[in-house]
Amino acid sequence: MPVLGATVVDKNWGNGKYYTGTIFIILMGLAPITLTKNIEISMYSWTMFCVTCSVIYAYNIICNGEKKKAWVIFIISALGAAGTHYYAVLVEIFIYLFLYITLLIKDSKNIKKCIVSAIITIIGYIPILPFFFHQFGVAKDTFWITETNLGTILYALRLPFEGENIFIFSSEFTALFWTLIIGSFIHLFTIVFSSWSKKQTLDKTHVFALLCMLVIACFLGSCLILSKLIRPLFIGRYMYVAVGLVWLYLAIVFGKILEEKLAAPMLLGLIICFVLFGYNLLLDREYNTGTDATVSYLDSVMQDDDILINNFEECANWCLEYYFPEHESYLNCDEDSFYKNELYDFSLLDSTAWYLCKGELDIPEEIIEKENLIIEPIENLRIFDIDKYYHFYIYKITKKN
Repeated sequence: MPVLGATVVDKNWGNGKYYTGTIFIILMGLAPITLTKNIEISMYSWTMFCVTCSVIYAYNIICNGEKKKAWVIFIISALGAAGTHYYAVLVEIFIYLFLYITLLIKDSKNIKKCIVSAIITIIGYIPILPFFFHQFGVAKDTFWITETNLGTILYALRLPFEGENIFIFSSEFTALFWTLIIGSFIHLFTIVFSSWSKKQTLDKTHVFALLCMLVIACFLGSCLILSKLIRPLFIGRYMYVAVGLVWLYLAIVFGKILEEKLAAPMLLGLIICFVLFGYNLLLDREYNTGTDATVSYLDSVMQDDDILINNFEECANWCLEYYFPEHESYLNCDEDSFYKNELYDFSLLDSTAWYLCKGELDIPEEIIEKENLIIEPIENLRIFDIDKYYHFYIYKITKKN
């Protein structure tokens, strides 16, 4: 992303003063959400890069549709986005749609380019379809999102500015900057509409900035509508695939108003917002999770044939298998599990089990008596932690001789 900011972004909108590219790099690098998503072993960061790259080159096509290089990079980026996250497909559909509308308004002869690029994109996506259907087949019976509503969309809008821990934050600063975005959007719209009504030449930068926000609005609106028509399909973190458009829009707006000497305090205010409402907890959750202490403790007490049981979710087993590859991990959860419900059969227990328990002990008394289980709380039920998601008590479970 810094390379994009220092090269293409700055070339397109910097006017030789490096304002827009520098602001884009600062926003992209200092946003609280990037402190977690850009270091996760997942495809989110690649998806965000590909989506941002595709929209940047869509602007290059708007400016000069004759450049084959811009078309090639645009299509490759769009396919990269679609291949790394399914919700990027929806974002790219709106990017293509608005690009085609803009090109056709500019010159109806561009319809041939639109058709050809659409065909190439569809052909390029065909090799991705088997992976899509395979993943869909795996996930369709265990799809875990239970609700998508207006609150989910508001969560998504706060995500870029406050990170993934917004449930404990106040949203006043975020509201301030969304006010800036909405206010500047209205201002740019009035300028573009005035120029269009007077049949004057439209400012491409103004049009492009408006389209960035329209893509986000259509993306979130479509996610909400599809979730109501089909089933809950969207959660706030999926907004990350399009977050580059927010930073690009703000960079363009800040760059435009820098000449009025207003961008510096606004940018400083945004960074202060990041620090006050994101960094401390994000850094603590990311790097001071207590994982080392928990792993060290369990390594010190577990024997070779001991097993681990948790009442979180199936994902926790994958996490435990990473930290304790020599020990089997099992799930004991019959409700509210994201991926599957599965109760451990304690009649099979022939060694010591270490039960990682979220909340109060949930093994029924009748099972304890029937299976002759001895359950010992560890360290007076102090809370242990693994990674940034799992916080639990530990019980040592054995059978009476």
